[in-house]
Amino acid sequence: MKTLKQLFLFFISFIAILFLSELFIRVSKIANPSPNEFYNDIGRGRRRDLSYLFFNEGFGIGRFNKYRYIGESCSPNKETNTIRVALLGDSYIEAFQVFERDYFGVIAKKLLESKYPSTKFEFLNFGRSGFDIADMYAYNELFVKNFNPDFIIFFVSNEDLEPKEVDPLLPKVIAEGDSLLISLDFNQQSIDFYRKTNFLTQRFCISQMTINGIKKAQEGSIWAVFFDKFYHWLKPNLTDTSSSSRSISSEYLVHPLTQKIIEQLEANKTIIVNRDSRDLPAAFVKLCLVRGLQYYPLNKKLDSLKRLGIDPNYWHVTNKYGHWNHNAHSFIANEMFAIINKSIENRALLNKNAFLQ
Repeated sequence: MKTLKQLFLFFISFIAILFLSELFIRVSKIANPSPNEFYNDIGRGRRRDLSYLFFNEGFGIGRFNKYRYIGESCSPNKETNTIRVALLGDSYIEAFQVFERDYFGVIAKKLLESKYPSTKFEFLNFGRSGFDIADMYAYNELFVKNFNPDFIIFFVSNEDLEPKEVDPLLPKVIAEGDSLLISLDFNQQSIDFYRKTNFLTQRFCISQMTINGIKKAQEGSIWAVFFDKFYHWLKPNLTDTSSSSRSISSEYLVHPLTQKIIEQLEANKTIIVNRDSRDLPAAFVKLCLVRGLQYYPLNKKLDSLKRLGIDPNYWHVTNKYGHWNHNAHSFIANEMFAIINKSIENRALLNKNAFLQ
């Protein structure tokens, strides 16, 4: 009986500690529950009306709106005298490292509205961490196009040009002859398993922290999981990991699926931006230009920051390299202003009188 009593007290104490720990983590915002949900129309996506706070190489606070993307909610039905820009890309575009007010899209919006005060500009953040070009294309066709953007900007790196499509809960792009199909034929077992585990990770921060820890340990960074910030003090991360060091062969051939994707994009509204620190393959750039797509080598522009001694990927506060820092977002906002401004003038989207203020 004494042993049973001790086991009972241990169990009660353990549950109480877990409850108090969960309460403390939620109130202090040390960690977040899972930001993901499964949807029939897009597969795995961000949860509606969910606030987040992330501590990473930077510090990000924001909210997923009712339409499941970060930022101000913009209805699919666009207002008159509005120019809407859709931003597609990976974690660099989703940007969990900065506050929404410091995001390059928000800054670019203000710059454009300052020049064209009678026109409303909307920059919609459709970035999704881990996306490659096939994921971006599927997301654009299934979801982004519903918002009727005037411009669709794909931010791609060298790694994004090789479609992986390994996530069983994301749509698959399938080449069929000269056309592309998007498959929403998800494995039901994967859906059922995800929903069972997501019940815990959506409701309990500790569950999500445990899952994240397991993933990091599987990546070989178990000591970073144990020691967290102390690990980086003992072993500073002073290597720029913003891009792979893999060299690009002069005989590079564009992936067949990537080629078909580029051939399907709308030339009159699509802009391809190189967000990598390296040049994209010449064969890929040529393909974009032949298809009539605008191509913008952002990496060349960011090099000018480095020449001024400002590294766009280095975070002084955490002594880490990673995603774009605040200086980079401010710089890129000006580049986006220049791109959209030039496109507006070339396409004459607005009545000439709208510019005369």
